[in-house]
Amino acid sequence: MLHKTMKNYFTKKMQRKNRFIDYKYLLIGLLFFAGQASLFAQIPTAPTVTVRWNDGATPKPAPRCGNGQLIATASGAPVGGVYRWYSTADGGNPLVTTTGITVAANTLTINQVRFNITYYVSVFANNAESPRTPVNFTISPQARILSGSRTGFCGNPTVPLVAESDPTAVSYQWQYFGVNADGDADWINAGVGTTITASTTATYRLIVTDGSGCQSLNNVEVATNYTPNAFILDGATEGAGTQRIDRYCAGSTNTLNAQVDQGSTYTWIYSATNGSIVSFTTVGSGLSLSPANTEGFYRVRVNKNGCFQDSEPVQVIKSDIPTASITINGTAAFCQGENRTLTAVTDLGDTYIWEYAAFATGT
Repeated sequence: MLHKTMKNYFTKKMQRKNRFIDYKYLLIGLLFFAGQASLFAQIPTAPTVTVRWNDGATPKPAPRCGNGQLIATASGAPVGGVYRWYSTADGGNPLVTTTGITVAANTLTINQVRFNITYYVSVFANNAESPRTPVNFTISPQARILSGSRTGFCGNPTVPLVAESDPTAVSYQWQYFGVNADGDADWINAGVGTTITASTTATYRLIVTDGSGCQSLNNVEVATNYTPNAFILDGATEGAGTQRIDRYCAGSTNTLNAQVDQGSTYTWIYSATNGSIVSFTTVGSGLSLSPANTEGFYRVRVNKNGCFQDSEPVQVIKSDIPTASITINGTAAFCQGENRTLTAVTDLGDTYIWEYAAFATGT
């Protein structure tokens, strides 16, 4: 392509009558294309890489036997060139030493390789960067738990744990950390195979063994039941009924209080009738709801770790303030030895408390 372009360029110039100008353009063109060729020649060659791990004092090539440290060593940089390590094939910034990763002159050390992962390395020299070379950090076998670093089902006392199948594996052993039969804290066998059912809230670990006896481990925190406790402290059943009722006097402020469940959030929901839960609408949030003066049914929805529980409903009923007066059969003033009968008059209520001075005397 370059040859064809130059040929066309100089053919047109040679057709001109002024030969001096033709040769000037010839010189400029030659200098331009020579500069372009020089620029391309400065791009360094992609480096070569070896990945090894140490078994005692003897370095061995990857894959590593079980999870652990792997060291990549790059070579091929010209004098004055430097290596740049990346976590992506294109773009991004060069890696720097951080927790678990050490970047040195021509080495990249991953302190704990749990799964196969690929990094990339290039050479930077003469103000140009080479293509990136993929660097494969591999181990055998891999112990990957598909359910993630923390798992659990709302209201479910058991949790399935699933391991990713590894073609090199010959066994999968599950354990959880708890108290053994001797009363000591230890790892306790929980099952074998790629799938088990966890029924204890604990730290579980997966041990995968390949045909060469190499083992890899991985942990997962399991909470078997996240469901929080939801209960309204106010209200009580009346008579033989099962519906809890919270009564308050007209003109006062009524407050409903939820039972504390540490780490939870609280949402209050209301319905005029005690229908299905979808008929309830949100009316407030927080540990207490005030005022809760509208007659109807209230629930508190308690949310914790992404799971929620609705309380049983409490019916709020407003009670009107009764009238209270006293009639007497005779005059209020009477002689010693005489008596009078006092009668309570009210429009509501069925309980009475009589007081004389500072004392109450029955009904």
